[in-house]
Amino acid sequence: MNENNIKLVLLNIIKIYNKDTNEILYNKNNKNNNNINFIKYKHKNSNTDAIYKLKVNDMIINKNNKFIIHYNCITCNKLNIFRLNNIVRKVNRNITKCQQCINSCLNKINNQKITLFNTLDKKNNNIDIGISNNLNKEQQYINDSNNEFNEEDSDFQDMYFSKHLTNEDFNRIKDKIISFQNDKFKNIQNFIYISNAKINNGTKYNPRLYDINRKVFEKPIYIKFKCENCENDFIHRDLYIVKNKYKILCKYCSLCNNSFKIRTFHNILNQKITYQSKLELNFIKKMNDLNILIENGPKINYSFNSKNRKYIVDFYIPSINTLVELKDDHIWHKEQIKNGIWKAKMDKIDELLKNNIYTRYLLIYPKNLMNNINIIKKYIDNISHINVLNKT
Repeated sequence: MNENNIKLVLLNIIKIYNKDTNEILYNKNNKNNNNINFIKYKHKNSNTDAIYKLKVNDMIINKNNKFIIHYNCITCNKLNIFRLNNIVRKVNRNITKCQQCINSCLNKINNQKITLFNTLDKKNNNIDIGISNNLNKEQQYINDSNNEFNEEDSDFQDMYFSKHLTNEDFNRIKDKIISFQNDKFKNIQNFIYISNAKINNGTKYNPRLYDINRKVFEKPIYIKFKCENCENDFIHRDLYIVKNKYKILCKYCSLCNNSFKIRTFHNILNQKITYQSKLELNFIKKMNDLNILIENGPKINYSFNSKNRKYIVDFYIPSINTLVELKDDHIWHKEQIKNGIWKAKMDKIDELLKNNIYTRYLLIYPKNLMNNINIIKKYIDNISHINVLNKT
């Protein structure tokens, strides 16, 4: 909107007040009034153009507000009462007419009649053409989106793809996606990723997934992934969070990977076993040398300070139904002992042992590694001996 019309809008604002408290923010008839003005504003992290916002004294009114405005239309001079956001939207979209004068406009009424009659003629006389056009509208939408995006400034395009996945990015993680929209859509192979679909809001473009069979565009939200490390399922709210991620990891594995580099080795069945320290790697190798099968430990739910948490045990030995945890003298473990988290974990382990869910739990430190490996071997030898006796 040009400066003259903006000045007219400001002059025609009668009152602004909070709809919940009725507190007056601005009153045209008040001599000790607040100063109001429209200013161009852009958030420092925004990738869109600057927009007009209402400024009252030194305060900028943001979109999420509870203000009501009384305003005389600058075209028909009729009183309008609506949300403050509506007048800001009019200024940004260069709308000089209110709904009342738009609806009473003769040109609009005549145009609506012409459009209506033309639509009826097409339906009655040329139905086949209408059907043919509908078949191609999705591809036309994709083409229009690409054409408009390609006309954008290069800086805008770079900024957009610094946040959103390119087609190459999506294809890289596609096989890690189990479903999206909270399991509503489970076969990702039925969808084509549209990186820059045109939308009607301030962001201008957003990614969409196009359903080939249904010919419908869906939002890629609440996406369920399979963790590349522990292979458990987890959900992200959107695709943005996996931009520039080398690996798709769940919350726990991501946290551990940031603190301790997660690596993988293989057990005697060539299954992947994860480890975080040389102590754990040494243990895996010792078990393989002794031909003892070990697996990744289970996730155990426990409670601490009335919150549900998960404890992932390092390893599990199925032949003797034993959980194995290896601990070095790390500050993280010492902190858990101090704040009570470790006790909460051990209380849950004791409960599982009492209920015979697991037979035993071994906590191994560097100083007693070999001693515990010998104990494990004895347990397995005893089981083997008992099995031999039972067979005879």
